[in-house]
Amino acid sequence: MKVAARRPRRTRNVELTAEELKSLIQIWRDYDGGTKAFAEKMAEVENPAAANSREADLTNAIAAKKRSLHRIEDQDTGVSEDIFKTIASVLKMTTKQLKVQLSVPAPDKAISGLIGPWITDEKVLAEYRRVYYGYYITKQGTDYFWMHHSIDFSTPYKGCLHTTKNYGIDRPIYYKIYAYIFRQMLVAITQSDEERNQLESLGIYHDFRRPIREHVGHSGIHLNEDWNGDFGVGASILLRQPLPGIDQEGRQSPAICKKLTEYWRNLDGERCNRLLSLFGYGPFSPSPSGGPFWEAVAPGRRQTRRQR
Repeated sequence: MKVAARRPRRTRNVELTAEELKSLIQIWRDYDGGTKAFAEKMAEVENPAAANSREADLTNAIAAKKRSLHRIEDQDTGVSEDIFKTIASVLKMTTKQLKVQLSVPAPDKAISGLIGPWITDEKVLAEYRRVYYGYYITKQGTDYFWMHHSIDFSTPYKGCLHTTKNYGIDRPIYYKIYAYIFRQMLVAITQSDEERNQLESLGIYHDFRRPIREHVGHSGIHLNEDWNGDFGVGASILLRQPLPGIDQEGRQSPAICKKLTEYWRNLDGERCNRLLSLFGYGPFSPSPSGGPFWEAVAPGRRQTRRQR
């Protein structure tokens, strides 16, 4: 008596909503090189030795992956667990991470390309999409002083916090701010696409996600090009509400600078100075003299370029 041959087990499909499927399809459509390039990458992931195989075999493998993606687009088939795993591998993430990414609102802004170690879950980022008030130290001539600007992160943006800010004085100069959350830390990068000669600046707030800090503010360090054209490092504060009487944007008066310095001290911000000392710098680099920092708040020359 013959025993019937056992049928191969059918691969289960991943359960995706219509919006999640749309986001997934957008990933390979937006991939650098389009669907064909994404199919090539999938073939490489499933068979690392494919590049050394016969050209005909490699071509057939890529064509098969491309057909699979097109069938998914045409809704002729679902997304199998194997295909989903391969797609996640191409994006260098786990299937669980990919599923979370597909759940982010506004699928037309779905991820495309590689994902870094920062938090991209919209459910987490939504908590921080609001207006913040930033204060930071810069230098002009021999004078150190505080600057203040509001930062509106309330507009949704894929994968991070984002806004555009006018930092011009004599004329508008727009800068884009991208802020990434990593564990408890916030890293904010400011750059100008219009003014290529202007250097990027970087703000680091090590305790950004600590709830105990929400009502008092976050201390950090700010790396930027100062008014002397030097690259420097100084104190920075990020608040959810402006300090009373310190809501005017731009350069702050000597009296206000002293208040901000005291507030920085109360936030235990001077711990950051110990970090700077590891690199041989004082509270603000690159002055080799390391002169008095906190007392240096007298006004300097009138600003003629962007507010640094």
